[in-house]
Amino acid sequence: MTAARSLRVILDEARDGAMNMGIDQVLLESANAGETQSTLRFYHWNVPTVSLGYFQKALEIDNQTETIRALSFVRRPTGGGAILHDDEITYSLTLPLAAFAEPPGIEEMYRVVHDSFLEVLSGMRVPAVYRGGQDPEHSVGGPFFCFARAYRLDLTLAGDKLLGSAQRRLRHAAMQHGSFILGRTHTEQPSAELKVYLAGEFDEAIFCREVADAAARRLGFEPAEGDFSAEELERAEESRRVYASDAWNRRR
Repeated sequence: MTAARSLRVILDEARDGAMNMGIDQVLLESANAGETQSTLRFYHWNVPTVSLGYFQKALEIDNQTETIRALSFVRRPTGGGAILHDDEITYSLTLPLAAFAEPPGIEEMYRVVHDSFLEVLSGMRVPAVYRGGQDPEHSVGGPFFCFARAYRLDLTLAGDKLLGSAQRRLRHAAMQHGSFILGRTHTEQPSAELKVYLAGEFDEAIFCREVADAAARRLGFEPAEGDFSAEELERAEESRRVYASDAWNRRR
């Protein structure tokens, strides 16, 4: 990869699902147009929210429990199964491919982030591992929730899915986002109880910065904590209206 350059790191606030997806969309489009640098964003959701994979049918929610049906939902621009965003850290990594002599492929980009989480977790004595094994045949079908879908590059803890990711690629940029599960708050979506291993000693900001440092090093970049520009937020508000609409969320 190229010599060290800047990776903008944003520790974002909690936002609604439409705005979260709107921001990721703008970061991807801006990187694709050569307007912004590489960005690693960590964020939360201001209410428990189900995000549907791009190819999932909105009617699938009607087959879930009453608890799940009552939650807000948004359709992601990436594929995969639904995710219940609640007690977790969500991240997105957006890369303009022109920043690389040899742009990272799909699996390499997964490993950049997942290896970085593993590195930091190992230093905390959390025994997370890759799932490994063989992937099933790719299909737009599968269980409704992503936690029930297995991918060999998932990170697991005590057999439960701890970190999963998905990508969207344009001609000149790639965006990967994913969910790092901190704890179980809905029995309908089992997850590893990371907090049991951490014994309550967890500084999220420090953790995210350490993951960002590790990811930047793997990319050949220098991490630089920053924020969105006024223009990015203005464009994200416009994109939010799309992600909040039935035309988008119930398009399938």
